[in-house]
Amino acid sequence: MKVSVETKGELERRISVTVPAEDVSTRYKEQLSHVAKDAYLKGFRPGKVPASELERRYGEQLRRQIALDVARENWPKAAEQESLKPATAPRFEFSDWHDGRDLHFHATFECMPEFDLIDFSEVELVRPEAEVTEDDINDVLEEMRQEQTSWQPSEGRTSELGDHLIVDFELIDQTTDECINRQEGIERPVADDSDDPRAVPPTTGLIGVKAGETHDFEWQVPEDYFGEEIAGRQLLVRYEVCEVLEPNVPEADASEFLEKIGMDNLEALRDAISGSLQRNRDLHVERLMRDQALRRLNEARDFSLPEGMVIDQMQRLREERERYVKRIEAGYRAEGQAPQLDFQDLVQDPKDRERACDYVKSALLLRKVIDTHDIRVEDDALEEAIRARCQYEPDPRARYMEIVENEDAVAGIEYELLQLEAMQYVVDHASVSTRELPLKDLMKLASDDLVLDNTSSSEED
Repeated sequence: MKVSVETKGELERRISVTVPAEDVSTRYKEQLSHVAKDAYLKGFRPGKVPASELERRYGEQLRRQIALDVARENWPKAAEQESLKPATAPRFEFSDWHDGRDLHFHATFECMPEFDLIDFSEVELVRPEAEVTEDDINDVLEEMRQEQTSWQPSEGRTSELGDHLIVDFELIDQTTDECINRQEGIERPVADDSDDPRAVPPTTGLIGVKAGETHDFEWQVPEDYFGEEIAGRQLLVRYEVCEVLEPNVPEADASEFLEKIGMDNLEALRDAISGSLQRNRDLHVERLMRDQALRRLNEARDFSLPEGMVIDQMQRLREERERYVKRIEAGYRAEGQAPQLDFQDLVQDPKDRERACDYVKSALLLRKVIDTHDIRVEDDALEEAIRARCQYEPDPRARYMEIVENEDAVAGIEYELLQLEAMQYVVDHASVSTRELPLKDLMKLASDDLVLDNTSSSEED
């Protein structure tokens, strides 16, 4: 096999390959022989069609297919022979080929960019740290108590912000006095929704009402209101207050509360909360450190990206948004409503190219780390990751077998783990400083916050 290489651009290469006639002719004769066994042509008995007729009828189609098959098989060998590392699939061009001649084809593709990694000890990272305090535990405990709130009737009391009401509700067209909608015994929170222009009145008008009272509110429905049947109409909203319900929040040490959440006593509950906060903190810090390390690698090296990889990633971003849009539209249709926005506008995003370039550059950097430092994923870690993907499926075992029997699915999960290991390798060998923060602030951090903060600190120094 003869190979020559032409440089078409910084990363693009065009290889010209010659495959000897004997390697191609043998395959062509075999294919023609197979066709002869199955061919049924008028005027000829099965299996007795002359070779010249087979050549006339099927030769051109067979030659095209064989040329493509030979090119697909041989171009990776040709690239390896010339020490090229393809980044994209090739575009093939063929010279006219006939049996008994050498096959000539060209393959044009982009190569992986060449670059060196920086010394990871030069990568400066900030590790946020936070102690889990009694106040943090108390905040979570309070949230848990609020989640177990029950509502009980309050005899004779006027409603307050945070109460619930049991009401009979009516929408009445003020022009025709037609009752458009009536619902009885519905529960409505007493809330301040004055900042929501689409909220059904009242905003705070049900604060200070009592059971047995009726309250009317005028409502000019916006023209673009999502409920098309009432959009733009002048309505009267009527609430007949049946009951005022006040919240009953359980005490933290109440036996019924502890029993509902599966705890024996308050001390055990506080210990469980503390352990959960610590685990969540540690997982969040791990993600922040890995993401921060990748950002630093991206900033430290600049190199050309294979355009084909960028275009492929842009297409994946578009397809993800298309699936998202379809889910939203299906949700509207399931509720008997027509989508009120042109969701197709969401499919196009001018920042897609920037996002795609960031993704491709990160992937290339991580691949370089993986190859340079021979990073591997242990079988036990891969097994654990696959099982973790399946644990919330309706049939975890069936889903597990579906994944392990799919080589591409297993390879995808393994590569995700390799990327995580590569980022962690950079973290483990980087220069790391620490920063103390309250737990609440730490859990709100994004990796960009740490990168920007660290850059500002360095400039000030």
